[in-house]
Amino acid sequence: MILQIDRLSAYYSDPSLLSLRGIDLFVDSAEIVALLGPNGAGKSSVLKAIFRELQIKSGKIIFEGRDIVHEPANQLVRFGIGYIPEKGKLFGALTVEENLDMGGYVLKKPKEVFLRKQKVFDLFPFLADNKKQAARKLSGGEQQMVAFGRAMMIEPKLLLLDEPSLGLAPKMVETVFDMLKTINRLGVAVLLVEQNVKMALQVVDRAYVLNLGEVAFFGTPEKISKSDDLRKIYLGG
Repeated sequence: MILQIDRLSAYYSDPSLLSLRGIDLFVDSAEIVALLGPNGAGKSSVLKAIFRELQIKSGKIIFEGRDIVHEPANQLVRFGIGYIPEKGKLFGALTVEENLDMGGYVLKKPKEVFLRKQKVFDLFPFLADNKKQAARKLSGGEQQMVAFGRAMMIEPKLLLLDEPSLGLAPKMVETVFDMLKTINRLGVAVLLVEQNVKMALQVVDRAYVLNLGEVAFFGTPEKISKSDDLRKIYLGG
């Protein structure tokens, strides 16, 4: 088990207004796990809590046997946790290559940054072909590719992904999920927030359905797909 969250409760600013209420979940090594549910269910809040963008009221976040609930975000990156927030949040004025360099900021030696970057270029040839292009000039899907590449600069053990297909054309959604599967085949565990339930259930090993900051249901894609009530109540039919 690479990640275990135990009874996690968290809030944004007011401790009396909890965004997460006693969340329990786990991710095994090299596993893809999805967080599903309606808007406002707390899916993205789980990822933000891991990366200290929420205040933790109680509970534990265990990564490789270590409680990281008080660790700063830059230390989590050094531990091997990558994070791609919603819409990637690239540095638009920088080139593709410069964005990758930013992803390797925790690496100590320039040669190490160079070698990691070559691995990313080999993994995603589009980035190599467009390395001098300003990120802001790319399409939404192409920017998401850069976000994937930037996250891979640290060779993560666990990748947190927040709505990677949001706002993308159907063909680009397929491309993004292909990239996700490529990364997972390298042994990277993934915790994924995704509104495209149908696509998510095609690639994940397990999924947790959240509602009002709590886990309402969890199980395999097959179990979730067969539950008519679950789809109607929590997953938009």
